[in-house]
Amino acid sequence: MNWKNFKKCLKDSAISSANTLFIIGTSTLFTYVMAKEGISRSLADFVLGIRSNPNLILLVINVLLLDMVMEPGAILTLMLPVLLPIANGLGLNLVHFGVMVVLNLMIGQITPPFGVCLFVISDVNKLKQERLYKSILPFLVPLIITLALVTYLPGIVTYLPSVLLSAANR
Repeated sequence: MNWKNFKKCLKDSAISSANTLFIIGTSTLFTYVMAKEGISRSLADFVLGIRSNPNLILLVINVLLLDMVMEPGAILTLMLPVLLPIANGLGLNLVHFGVMVVLNLMIGQITPPFGVCLFVISDVNKLKQERLYKSILPFLVPLIITLALVTYLPGIVTYLPSVLLSAANR
């Protein structure tokens, strides 16, 4: 690698990093506005208003987390203090709830049109986002099915930890 190639790599890396950091910075600003306006508390009140059906509450939480237009750190900072009491109120296993939240956030990172990973992949590989969106759609189906299974069959997530904990307590 010569000096000219090194400078080009440095410039390309700086541009890619700036694009990604702009998206993260904008989502952080959005998080700040949501926190100041009390939107997360309103969302929690809405979710708690559907108290009659726990499965419906889990569906609302999944849709809420998947549709967030922020990066995962911001979502966790803003929404976890709101959602954790809801999960406790429903009697959910916190390991199950944690896996459900992380799976939601992971899917949100690759879901058009706001998935940060899609912007990074598009920028690094110089691909049009429309092409990338069409390419990712078939992979979303098994991910959504997995999310549904994890959400409504908590034994999938909690079986191995419960076996390991019972073996450790013997």
